[in-house]
This record gives sequence, C-alpha cells and structure tokens, in this order.
Amino acid sequence: MRFAKHQLLWYFGHYDRLSNINFQSVRRLIFICEGNICRSPVAELIAQSRGVRCASYGLSCTNNHPADPRAVAFAKHIGLDLTAHRTRNISAYVYEAGDLLVGMEPRHLPKIAHLLGPQAPTTLLGLFCRPPLSYLHDPFNSSPSFFTRCEENVVAATEGLLQKAIWAHEENRCNS
Repeated sequence: MRFAKHQLLWYFGHYDRLSNINFQSVRRLIFICEGNICRSPVAELIAQSRGVRCASYGLSCTNNHPADPRAVAFAKHIGLDLTAHRTRNISAYVYEAGDLLVGMEPRHLPKIAHLLGPQAPTTLLGLFCRPPLSYLHDPFNSSPSFFTRCEENVVAATEGLLQKAIWAHEENRCNS
C-alpha cells in the first residue's frame, strides 16, 4: 500500500523537487535507511567501488553491527565484499558542505529533516531507477526472492544516481 501511495504521489509530481539535484555541488553521498544493514550499505559499497566519496547510516540502529548475512551474500554475488561493514546510527553523522542525503523511503525524509534541519539537501534513491521508484522496500525479514529483488532495485537506483553525479562532475571539468 505504501509503495502504491508513493508511486501515485510521484506520478503527480510530488517528488519532482527531489529529482532536480545540482550534482556539480555534490561532493559526498550519504545513504540512509532504517537499520543500515541491507539497503544503505549496499548502495554505499557500490558508490565506493566507483571511487565516489560516500557513507551510510541508519535511522533506527545501534552502532557496530554487521550487515544482514543476505546482504553480504548479495554483495558477493555482484562481486563486492560487504563483510567489513558495521552499522552507524545517523546520530554519528557530521554534515559536510556538498553532502547529498539519499533516503530509501519517503518517510525517511521528515526524519532526516528533523535531525539535520530542513535545509539539508535530500533525495530518494529510487527516483534514479528506470522507471523511477519513489519507495525502495526494506527487504529485512522478507522472502529470499523479495530480498534479492529489493537489493537489485538498490543497485539499479545507485547506478542511476552515480551516472548522473559522475556525468555532472565530468561536464564541469570539461567546462572549466
């Protein structure tokens, strides 16, 4: 139901402002989900593998726990190693100029704004999928096939986000 609701909101333009990012000013991507064990660490790992400055945090987690074993296995399946990941609560986050806070679900945005202020630049990762998804499901406690589908959406969205961000920085270098 939440997915359908947020897809309708996206369809009617509710999230348009979150897609209009000035990527030339973005210096670091901060991926945020609930537990920092499934979605945000996979997105962080993909971005790191492309040489992008990034970090990931959870809104409702404690520090220093490993990633979900299924996320570790999924990362291994796509050629990445998530075994060193340890959870970080958003309370440990320190804003840097040029940070873009990337949530997984629309309900993350008010939480981020409450913690960091409404001026914190935010977006939703799923908006960079093709077709856009305003809501990337939390795969925790889901079936194996649904878990994989959720993480595949995280990969596709992260690749889409990185494509836009890297293209903007390359264009900026060419115009300098």
